[in-house]
Amino acid sequence: MSEVRGRVTVSTQQIAEIAGVGRSAVGNWRKRHSNFPVPDSRGGFDLRQIERWLFENGKIDRPVPAGLRAWSLADGLRNFLDPDEITQMLVAVLIYLEVCDATPRCQEAPTATAGVGPSDSWDQLRQLPSAELGARLRSAAARIESENPCLDDLLIPGFAYASTANAELLRSLIDSLEAATDETTSRSDLFEEVFSRAHGIDRFRGEHSTPSDVARLMVQLAGDRGGTVCDLACGEGGLLMSAALHRDGDVSQDARLIGFEISDTALRIARARFLLSGLRAELRLADAFRVPPDELPRADLVLVDPPLAQKHWADADVYMDDRWTFGAPSPRSADLAWVQLATQCLAENGRGVVLTTTGAAAGSGSDARVRQAMLEAGVVQAVVGLPSRLRANTSIPLALWVLRPPSPNVTSVLLVDASTLGTTGRSQHSFDQSDIDRVAAALQAHERAQPVDSEIAWPVDVTEVIENGAIFDPKRYRPAVEVNVGELRERAEEIRTCLPTSADAAADAVSRSRDWVPQGGGLWQAEPNRVLESVAEILRGTASPRPRDSENGVPLFGTAEVSAGDPLQARLVDPDDLGVHPVHLQAGDVVVALAGVAGQSKLVTAYHAGAVLGRECAVVRPTSPELTSVWTYIWTQSTPFREQVLRHTAGTTLPRLGFGALQSFKIPVPPMEDQRKAEELLRELDDAIVRVDEVHSQLNELRELRLDLFVADVRGGS
Repeated sequence: MSEVRGRVTVSTQQIAEIAGVGRSAVGNWRKRHSNFPVPDSRGGFDLRQIERWLFENGKIDRPVPAGLRAWSLADGLRNFLDPDEITQMLVAVLIYLEVCDATPRCQEAPTATAGVGPSDSWDQLRQLPSAELGARLRSAAARIESENPCLDDLLIPGFAYASTANAELLRSLIDSLEAATDETTSRSDLFEEVFSRAHGIDRFRGEHSTPSDVARLMVQLAGDRGGTVCDLACGEGGLLMSAALHRDGDVSQDARLIGFEISDTALRIARARFLLSGLRAELRLADAFRVPPDELPRADLVLVDPPLAQKHWADADVYMDDRWTFGAPSPRSADLAWVQLATQCLAENGRGVVLTTTGAAAGSGSDARVRQAMLEAGVVQAVVGLPSRLRANTSIPLALWVLRPPSPNVTSVLLVDASTLGTTGRSQHSFDQSDIDRVAAALQAHERAQPVDSEIAWPVDVTEVIENGAIFDPKRYRPAVEVNVGELRERAEEIRTCLPTSADAAADAVSRSRDWVPQGGGLWQAEPNRVLESVAEILRGTASPRPRDSENGVPLFGTAEVSAGDPLQARLVDPDDLGVHPVHLQAGDVVVALAGVAGQSKLVTAYHAGAVLGRECAVVRPTSPELTSVWTYIWTQSTPFREQVLRHTAGTTLPRLGFGALQSFKIPVPPMEDQRKAEELLRELDDAIVRVDEVHSQLNELRELRLDLFVADVRGGS
């Protein structure tokens, strides 16, 4: 018998998201709790069973978020539809429910409203048998669109897939999306949440959407401008929507919003976004490059996040159009065409913010001639250099252009280097609000003729930029650091004074260890060799190697800590990720890595005492009075130990040392006097290494100081 396919199922990752824990914690729950729900044949868990279990076991204290419940259903459609088809169906369902529940204002005719007849409402259609549901939804969509021209093309494309998807799954999806809307979650909010998840499974959708942090930066650079706002490549409408909202999220009701988009699929999503939000926008299916100049709006704010470095973006008629007042853009990239088009749309005192690749800001040939003409006309107010990987669909670094109407008397342009700001994640770079505020503050200061943040921003004379090939790379114009020759000479003299002392201390340590001969003959001849588990307790770690961070968690000691030269900042992990019987470390324990850096070891100090051992490591804890902890650590650093590791390690990509093999290793146990003496001498040698490192560091610093002094002396003499 087939399983019920209309139910809501979730993955292990989604359970972890619901409970606010890591995936490994969910795995531990499954192992430790016999009543944990059982997955189906596809590995999915029934959401109702999971929600009930999490409640009963104190893992959550509120229902599963409605948006996640709805997305879990939409995600289930991937068995029948591709991501783009799922997106279109979600648009259709959300718009359908909106017109069933209310009478939204039409975007094209603000005095008109959209509605639906009783026979086509969801209250009626949800009662239909599964065999009829898909066909009736399609016919209802056709009638609603024919009776409401403002809904044209918003329902039919999405419901065209209604017969392809499983009817019960579709019924559950529509019910969940209907139930997800309440006093705290509007259908517009639900739209944004569901579509952010859709972008997560289809990163190439990023071509038609602007990352939220980039959108906030662009809008904040625009300043407080009302009136007409135009997006010449509006895509799915996210950037234009951001411009319609104040920083605190209130709607700017006085703004006239205009958007152009060449993709009908992307424009459909944009229309749905504005319809659900209640905001009016004039959205046009058009190629902005082919709109006659006199039909383009004159806007107080122009925002453009176009397809980046688009090749062969037009035909000869467009390339040779006389609208390109600063020079014909290259057919190899549309970036500078978008920049010029944005300037043509600016009203008096308007501002444009355009996102391009850095190639548009630094390319040679015709690109350089266009930039020089724009500089001479005074339309470039600022250029912001951005880091790479700001977008999920590309890793190339980007640039933001801040534009104004022609101002021939302007003598400088602000260049901002924001490439070092923000945070780099696993797949994408991002800005937080403080980064955005910092860049925007630099522009505001420049506008007011006030000092700017000199660490990231520099006003540069227009003549200097033109002499440098009209290149807008902020790093090129970073001010030179002034050299204080007196301080350099003083520091060089300090190092010359310290060097003999550091070198003598290192030599003394070497001399003390040179002539010592162990009573037992050393590591190679020490007798007897013992089986390791006969003289030490050996325990394997249980904590997950990739735990979920927790501010109030327990310190973890894993392979990262073993291989680190200096003590790392403690990684605090969720207690649920620690395993059934966690191993807590004690000062004097010797930790040996079993995976990755297999065989590497670390002596636990008071700094890491109490930490929990990761499952990819084992701890060796001497139990015999004949064996010291430090001697055990010395042995794990020796060639005989490494040879045993090599004989018992398997794997090349991720070498692994068997726990059982480690237990059977042979360890030499010399007389206690030799162990103590070896500890003392090795401690002195370690101190000598530190001293030598100091000498090396001081010599390197002295070399750098002398280089700077040589150059400073030459410059001073010239």
